Amino acid sequence: MSSKDIRSILSGGVKKVSGTKSSTVNSLITTKGKLLNDIASEPLWRTHGTYLITNLPPKSSLIKTFGNDTKIKIAAFDLDGTLVQTKSGRSFAISSDDWKWWDSPKAKSSVLEKLDQVIKDKYLIVIFTNQGGVVTNVANKSYNNFVKRVTSVIKSLNAYIKNEEVPILVYASPKKPAKETDSTKHTLMRKPNIGMWKELVEYVGNNQIDEDNSFFVGDAAGRPNDFSDSDLMFAKNIGITNFKTPEEFFL
Repeated sequence: MSSKDIRSILSGGVKKVSGTKSSTVNSLITTKGKLLNDIASEPLWRTHGTYLITNLPPKSSLIKTFGNDTKIKIAAFDLDGTLVQTKSGRSFAISSDDWKWWDSPKAKSSVLEKLDQVIKDKYLIVIFTNQGGVVTNVANKSYNNFVKRVTSVIKSLNAYIKNEEVPILVYASPKKPAKETDSTKHTLMRKPNIGMWKELVEYVGNNQIDEDNSFFVGDAAGRPNDFSDSDLMFAKNIGITNFKTPEEFFL
Protein backbone atom coordinates (compact mmCIF):
# COMPACT_ATOMS: atom_id res chain seq x y z
CA MET A 1 0.00 0.00 0.00
CA SER A 2 1.39 3.40 -0.98
CA SER A 3 2.04 6.33 1.34
CA LYS A 4 -0.74 8.16 -0.54
CA ASP A 5 -3.21 5.43 0.46
CA ILE A 6 -2.08 5.64 4.08
CA ARG A 7 -2.53 9.43 4.14
CA SER A 8 -6.00 8.99 2.61
CA ILE A 9 -7.01 6.55 5.34
CA LEU A 10 -5.66 8.70 8.15
CA SER A 11 -7.17 11.96 6.95
CA GLY A 12 -10.50 11.03 5.46
CA GLY A 13 -11.83 7.79 6.87
CA VAL A 14 -11.32 4.10 6.20
CA LYS A 15 -12.09 3.33 2.58
CA LYS A 16 -11.31 0.16 0.68
CA VAL A 17 -8.04 0.51 -1.20
CA SER A 18 -7.31 -1.87 -4.04
CA GLY A 19 -5.05 -4.68 -2.84
CA THR A 20 -5.38 -3.68 0.81
CA LYS A 21 -6.61 -6.15 3.40
CA SER A 22 -8.57 -5.04 6.47
CA SER A 23 -5.82 -6.56 8.61
CA THR A 24 -3.39 -4.12 7.03
CA VAL A 25 -5.67 -1.20 7.79
CA ASN A 26 -6.05 -2.32 11.40
CA SER A 27 -2.28 -2.47 11.82
CA LEU A 28 -1.68 1.11 10.69
CA ILE A 29 0.11 3.28 13.22
CA THR A 30 -0.93 6.90 13.78
CA THR A 31 1.55 9.73 14.15
CA LYS A 32 1.18 9.31 17.92
CA GLY A 33 2.34 5.72 17.67
CA LYS A 34 -1.05 4.22 18.52
CA LEU A 35 -3.24 1.79 16.60
CA LEU A 36 -6.34 3.06 14.88
CA ASN A 37 -8.44 1.50 17.63
CA ASP A 38 -10.07 -1.21 15.52
CA ILE A 39 -11.98 1.32 13.42
CA ALA A 40 -12.77 -1.39 10.86
CA SER A 41 -14.76 -3.21 13.57
CA GLU A 42 -17.30 -0.36 13.62
CA PRO A 43 -18.28 -0.32 9.93
CA LEU A 44 -21.47 1.73 10.28
CA TRP A 45 -19.67 4.88 11.39
CA ARG A 46 -18.99 7.43 8.66
CA THR A 47 -17.53 10.91 8.42
CA HIS A 48 -19.02 13.35 5.91
CA GLY A 49 -16.46 15.97 5.05
CA THR A 50 -15.52 17.72 8.29
CA TYR A 51 -19.11 18.63 9.17
CA LEU A 52 -20.97 15.43 10.11
CA ILE A 53 -20.49 12.05 11.79
CA THR A 54 -23.14 9.34 11.39
CA ASN A 55 -23.94 5.80 12.43
CA LEU A 56 -26.66 4.52 10.11
CA PRO A 57 -27.81 0.91 9.80
CA PRO A 58 -28.41 -0.45 6.29
CA LYS A 59 -31.72 0.63 4.78
CA SER A 60 -32.70 -3.05 4.74
CA SER A 61 -32.77 -2.94 8.53
CA LEU A 62 -35.12 0.03 8.47
CA ILE A 63 -37.43 -1.63 5.97
CA LYS A 64 -37.40 -4.90 7.92
CA THR A 65 -38.48 -3.10 11.09
CA PHE A 66 -40.96 -0.58 9.70
CA GLY A 67 -41.84 -1.79 6.22
CA ASN A 68 -41.57 0.32 3.08
CA ASP A 69 -43.52 3.41 2.04
CA THR A 70 -44.92 3.88 5.53
CA LYS A 71 -44.82 6.80 7.94
CA ILE A 72 -42.27 6.40 10.73
CA LYS A 73 -42.59 7.87 14.21
CA ILE A 74 -39.29 9.34 15.42
CA ALA A 75 -38.14 9.18 19.01
CA ALA A 76 -35.36 11.78 18.89
CA PHE A 77 -32.90 12.28 21.71
CA ASP A 78 -29.98 14.47 22.58
CA LEU A 79 -27.05 12.43 23.92
CA ASP A 80 -25.07 14.03 26.75
CA GLY A 81 -27.15 15.10 29.72
CA THR A 82 -30.20 13.39 28.22
CA LEU A 83 -29.59 9.71 27.47
CA VAL A 84 -26.25 9.51 29.27
CA GLN A 85 -24.13 11.39 31.77
CA THR A 86 -20.47 11.04 32.72
CA LYS A 87 -19.27 8.65 35.40
CA SER A 88 -16.53 11.13 36.24
CA GLY A 89 -19.03 13.85 37.11
CA ARG A 90 -17.52 16.20 34.54
CA SER A 91 -19.59 18.05 31.99
CA PHE A 92 -17.92 16.24 29.08
CA ALA A 93 -16.65 12.68 28.80
CA ILE A 94 -12.91 12.31 29.36
CA SER A 95 -12.63 8.81 27.85
CA SER A 96 -14.58 6.31 25.77
CA ASP A 97 -15.92 4.58 28.88
CA ASP A 98 -16.74 7.73 30.84
CA TRP A 99 -20.50 7.32 30.60
CA LYS A 100 -23.51 5.87 32.36
CA TRP A 101 -27.23 6.01 31.63
CA TRP A 102 -28.89 9.25 32.72
CA ASP A 103 -30.51 8.93 36.10
CA SER A 104 -32.53 10.99 38.53
CA PRO A 105 -33.69 10.22 42.09
CA LYS A 106 -37.20 11.15 40.95
CA ALA A 107 -37.25 8.87 37.92
CA LYS A 108 -39.93 6.18 38.08
CA SER A 109 -38.32 4.12 35.33
CA SER A 110 -34.79 3.72 34.02
CA VAL A 111 -33.67 5.05 30.66
CA LEU A 112 -33.36 1.47 29.40
CA GLU A 113 -36.90 0.60 30.48
CA LYS A 114 -38.25 3.70 28.79
CA LEU A 115 -36.32 3.09 25.57
CA ASP A 116 -37.50 -0.52 25.52
CA GLN A 117 -41.10 0.72 25.63
CA VAL A 118 -40.39 3.28 22.89
CA ILE A 119 -39.12 0.49 20.65
CA LYS A 120 -42.14 -1.69 21.44
CA ASP A 121 -44.34 1.26 20.45
CA LYS A 122 -42.72 1.16 16.99
CA TYR A 123 -40.64 4.32 17.17
CA LEU A 124 -37.33 4.79 15.36
CA ILE A 125 -34.72 6.00 17.85
CA VAL A 126 -32.48 8.76 16.51
CA ILE A 127 -29.74 10.59 18.42
CA PHE A 128 -28.94 14.17 17.40
CA THR A 129 -25.90 15.54 19.22
CA ASN A 130 -23.59 18.55 19.01
CA GLN A 131 -20.02 17.39 19.66
CA GLY A 132 -17.90 20.52 19.58
CA GLY A 133 -14.88 18.71 20.99
CA VAL A 134 -14.79 15.93 18.37
CA VAL A 135 -12.74 16.14 15.17
CA THR A 136 -13.83 14.21 12.06
CA ASN A 137 -10.57 12.34 11.62
CA VAL A 138 -10.34 8.58 12.23
CA ALA A 139 -6.80 9.00 13.55
CA ASN A 140 -7.89 11.57 16.12
CA LYS A 141 -8.33 10.51 19.75
CA SER A 142 -11.50 12.58 20.17
CA TYR A 143 -13.15 10.82 17.22
CA ASN A 144 -12.19 7.36 18.42
CA ASN A 145 -13.36 8.07 21.97
CA PHE A 146 -16.71 9.34 20.68
CA VAL A 147 -17.25 6.38 18.35
CA LYS A 148 -16.35 3.86 21.05
CA ARG A 149 -18.48 5.59 23.65
CA VAL A 150 -21.64 5.77 21.55
CA THR A 151 -21.09 2.27 20.19
CA SER A 152 -21.03 0.95 23.76
CA VAL A 153 -24.22 2.92 24.51
CA ILE A 154 -25.98 1.27 21.57
CA LYS A 155 -24.65 -2.18 22.49
CA SER A 156 -25.86 -1.70 26.07
CA LEU A 157 -29.36 -0.93 24.80
CA ASN A 158 -29.30 -3.86 22.37
CA ALA A 159 -28.24 -6.20 25.18
CA TYR A 160 -31.11 -4.97 27.35
CA ILE A 161 -33.77 -5.42 24.69
CA LYS A 162 -32.06 -8.59 23.41
CA ASN A 163 -32.30 -7.47 19.80
CA GLU A 164 -29.26 -6.25 17.87
CA GLU A 165 -31.28 -5.66 14.70
CA VAL A 166 -33.30 -2.71 15.99
CA PRO A 167 -32.03 0.30 14.00
CA ILE A 168 -30.62 3.13 16.13
CA LEU A 169 -29.40 6.14 14.19
CA VAL A 170 -26.77 8.69 15.25
CA TYR A 171 -26.11 12.13 13.80
CA ALA A 172 -23.31 14.19 15.36
CA SER A 173 -22.24 17.73 14.57
CA PRO A 174 -18.46 17.88 15.20
CA LYS A 175 -15.90 20.62 15.74
CA LYS A 176 -15.24 23.02 12.88
CA PRO A 177 -11.53 22.84 11.95
CA ALA A 178 -9.59 26.06 12.41
CA LYS A 179 -8.54 26.02 8.75
CA GLU A 180 -12.06 25.40 7.44
CA THR A 181 -12.75 28.12 4.88
CA ASP A 182 -16.42 27.30 4.32
CA SER A 183 -18.26 27.01 7.62
CA THR A 184 -21.75 26.90 6.08
CA LYS A 185 -22.27 23.15 6.44
CA HIS A 186 -20.92 23.16 9.98
CA THR A 187 -23.38 25.89 10.89
CA LEU A 188 -26.30 24.08 9.25
CA MET A 189 -25.51 20.81 11.05
CA ARG A 190 -25.25 22.27 14.52
CA LYS A 191 -28.42 22.39 16.63
CA PRO A 192 -30.67 24.38 16.70
CA ASN A 193 -30.21 24.45 12.90
CA ILE A 194 -31.83 21.49 11.16
CA GLY A 195 -29.12 20.10 8.88
CA MET A 196 -28.95 16.81 10.78
CA TRP A 197 -32.72 16.43 10.55
CA LYS A 198 -32.60 16.98 6.79
CA GLU A 199 -30.00 14.21 6.59
CA LEU A 200 -32.44 11.92 8.41
CA VAL A 201 -35.23 12.81 5.98
CA GLU A 202 -32.93 11.92 3.08
CA TYR A 203 -31.96 8.63 4.73
CA VAL A 204 -35.58 7.63 5.38
CA GLY A 205 -36.30 8.10 1.67
CA ASN A 206 -39.53 6.46 0.51
CA ASN A 207 -40.75 6.24 4.08
CA GLN A 208 -42.15 9.47 5.42
CA ILE A 209 -41.68 10.86 8.90
CA ASP A 210 -44.77 11.11 11.07
CA GLU A 211 -43.92 14.45 12.65
CA ASP A 212 -47.28 14.75 14.43
CA ASN A 213 -46.53 11.63 16.47
CA SER A 214 -42.77 12.12 16.83
CA PHE A 215 -41.04 13.67 19.83
CA PHE A 216 -37.69 15.13 20.90
CA VAL A 217 -36.04 14.86 24.31
CA GLY A 218 -33.17 17.17 25.26
CA ASP A 219 -31.64 18.94 28.24
CA ALA A 220 -30.92 22.25 26.50
CA ALA A 221 -34.39 23.71 27.01
CA GLY A 222 -33.62 27.28 27.99
CA ARG A 223 -34.34 26.73 31.68
CA PRO A 224 -32.55 28.97 34.21
CA ASN A 225 -29.68 26.49 34.73
CA ASP A 226 -29.49 25.22 31.15
CA PHE A 227 -26.47 26.13 29.02
CA SER A 228 -28.74 26.97 26.09
CA ASP A 229 -32.11 26.32 24.46
CA SER A 230 -30.66 24.57 21.39
CA ASP A 231 -32.62 21.33 21.86
CA LEU A 232 -35.94 23.11 22.36
CA MET A 233 -35.36 25.33 19.33
CA PHE A 234 -34.19 22.35 17.24
CA ALA A 235 -37.52 20.64 17.90
CA LYS A 236 -39.43 23.81 17.02
CA ASN A 237 -37.40 24.38 13.86
CA ILE A 238 -38.16 20.90 12.52
CA GLY A 239 -41.83 21.18 13.39
CA ILE A 240 -42.01 18.78 16.34
CA THR A 241 -44.26 20.21 19.04
CA ASN A 242 -43.83 17.32 21.48
CA PHE A 243 -40.64 18.34 23.28
CA LYS A 244 -39.65 17.13 26.72
CA THR A 245 -36.68 17.44 29.04
CA PRO A 246 -35.14 14.20 30.36
CA GLU A 247 -36.65 14.98 33.77
CA GLU A 248 -40.10 15.10 32.17
CA PHE A 249 -39.69 12.13 29.86
CA PHE A 250 -38.07 9.62 32.21
CA LEU A 251 -40.20 10.38 35.26
